[in-house]
Amino acid sequence: MQERRVTLKDIAKEVGLSVSAVSLTLNGHDVRLSEESKQRIREVAKKKNYKANVLAKSLVTKRTDTFGLLVPDIENPFFASLAKALEEYSRNTGRVLIIVNSNDDPVSDNRLLDMLVSREVDGLFLVPSNFVPQRQPEVKMSRFASALRHLSVPYVLVDRISEDIDCDKVAIDNERGAAMAVDYLVKHGHRGIICVANRDSINGRERLSGYRLSLKNHGIEYNEQFVIHSDYHEQGGYLAGSRICRLLKPSDSSCDTCATAVLSCSDMTTLGIISYFREVGISIPRDCSLISYDNSPVLSFSDPGITAVAQDIQGLSYKAFETLIARINQPKAPFSRTILTPSLVIRDSVLSIS
Repeated sequence: MQERRVTLKDIAKEVGLSVSAVSLTLNGHDVRLSEESKQRIREVAKKKNYKANVLAKSLVTKRTDTFGLLVPDIENPFFASLAKALEEYSRNTGRVLIIVNSNDDPVSDNRLLDMLVSREVDGLFLVPSNFVPQRQPEVKMSRFASALRHLSVPYVLVDRISEDIDCDKVAIDNERGAAMAVDYLVKHGHRGIICVANRDSINGRERLSGYRLSLKNHGIEYNEQFVIHSDYHEQGGYLAGSRICRLLKPSDSSCDTCATAVLSCSDMTTLGIISYFREVGISIPRDCSLISYDNSPVLSFSDPGITAVAQDIQGLSYKAFETLIARINQPKAPFSRTILTPSLVIRDSVLSIS
């Protein structure tokens, strides 16, 4: 038989004090009691294994100490790390984080948003799904934007930010990150550089823009054939690998228009490319130099070590958390837009051919 839940009234009865005095003490508020009485309350609460009634507390404070996080792909190491960091920040401040996964489906975004709001969360971290109008004509991006405009819960857009939505935003500079990678490849003599990017992704398009910008700055003509579309999954990278091989410069060739290096715009895509290269005997960096994007732990056991654009997930998470807390405390404050700077982690996957 399940034991009856211990209440504040039970503790108050045993210590001979009022329920309000017990409640104030256990919640850390000021109360006119001796230290001996306060200690007695804590001891009885511990002995009886008292657990605070969060629902009852929320009725008084008008807060549930609960946040929500919407991510497009919890299996992706980037979003898994983001969720882990935000959960830790929430837990360390006495809050619970509810995590929901949309499978990168815009239709699911609205449904999951409604579900989180119905849970009376105090705030939301939102990473929207990618929206492809030509593939999903029945889905209107304005539905999600409209839902956000009428949202009564404070929220922050994280990582994937849209200029169409006026709100708090925290992201990492995708264009700059890709440009840094291409700059590094050019510095080591590479001019035929393939970019594997997800054109359907907001971040993918920004990284492709950075790739093109760097080529232009170095006087390298943009070649559409050197841009390969891939989703951010290992299978997509594997398929991209076969196309890359057809564009690579043969070891016994003096081809000036062939590729010698690849910028892969996602670590998951990179894993697929590496897998294909191993199958067909392409050696990194001897036959092809490679730079990845994200610098997630999935590449930590790669041989050789893969040079990668690193995204500061801890910094992104902390700033998103800080921004949401600020919005809750100052709901009328102007919206903020924070763009963090990525870095390039140098390893052994780029060969100097200059």
